[in-house]
Amino acid sequence: FFAQSSFILAYFVQAFAYLCFALFMGTLFKKAGTGIIFFLVYSKIAEPLSGWKLPEAISKYLPFHSISHLIDFPAAKLVGINVSDSPVGIDFIFTLIYSTVFLLATYLLFKKRDN
Repeated sequence: FFAQSSFILAYFVQAFAYLCFALFMGTLFKKAGTGIIFFLVYSKIAEPLSGWKLPEAISKYLPFHSISHLIDFPAAKLVGINVSDSPVGIDFIFTLIYSTVFLLATYLLFKKRDN
């Protein structure tokens, strides 16, 4: 039962990082619709395009790439793709760093607008 328990922590960190980015977008744009649109545009268009242009050594450390590769898609094993047996790695560290950066940026935005 506890053999794969590290995936629970990794899933929590992954969900927390997505929510931190969404909180930052919602705070930055003040309107929920605008924040959602920018969230989707960045995650589905802007970062994949920038990752395509950048070298792989740099693009694999972009925020959504690190967050989404924290846990591999489990059905990939069925098609013969190698899937990591442990989610802890460099992506875990970068996900924690990005979560901290998003939360600090949100705090600074709140602090700036409060004055």
